[in-house]
Amino acid sequence: MKKVLGLATLLALMTPVPGVAKDSWYDGFYIGFGGGAGRLEADLAKLGLLPVDASGQPEPIDSNDYSKTSFTGKLIGGYRIFRYAAVELSYMEFYNTEQQYCFLDSAGECTESRGIPTPTPPPGVPVSAISSSAWTVELPTRTYSAFAVGLLPFGKDDAFEGFVKLGVVNWETKAQAGEVIVGNFVPPKLPLVPPTNVPIAKTFDGTDVAGGIGLSFNHSSGITVRTELEYYDLSDFDLTAVFSLSAIYNF
Repeated sequence: MKKVLGLATLLALMTPVPGVAKDSWYDGFYIGFGGGAGRLEADLAKLGLLPVDASGQPEPIDSNDYSKTSFTGKLIGGYRIFRYAAVELSYMEFYNTEQQYCFLDSAGECTESRGIPTPTPPPGVPVSAISSSAWTVELPTRTYSAFAVGLLPFGKDDAFEGFVKLGVVNWETKAQAGEVIVGNFVPPKLPLVPPTNVPIAKTFDGTDVAGGIGLSFNHSSGITVRTELEYYDLSDFDLTAVFSLSAIYNF
């Protein structure tokens, strides 16, 4: 009889409770991956990424503003403490962060001419090339984040959830800036921009505040589809935000 009662108790504990998903995502570990569009905005003067020539004199370009929307990839791992709360870690990387700027001539207009030509070279000496180029800035950025997540399930069998999250982000940007040839040889256009500048390589990093808001759809198979908007208050940038779609598996 004791064995029968014990088996009955075990079966009762394993029986799904009405109103709760068959494969509950209310507690336990989860992992996932996703991608989306990340927006980076910054001031090149503030970052020290404006061009200067070999003598240290500034070379004007058409804008000091960096604003780029690029693809982002992310990995997610977390633990659902109970129905309304979770803790979460994520890694994210911004790809294709290159932006180009044209050099300005003395009239304040974009110039395609770079280099100093030799009008009448001696025999056997090649004419200096005049090439089309641009000041090119790349800001590849990666982040490591830790969040506390608050969730609010709703809908039939609580298949949907709204959530907010708040936490910290540790980030790093390995900035590169320099002149890049972007076209074929072009005819001289006077006045010419000075021919040389100094390539720049800098690393920016820090630990700052991050947050997000989103909506999830939970399937009884344990798969969650999540869409969210995240904001990262990176100290050296004017704006860092990401809109993404992720797939998550709940163990």
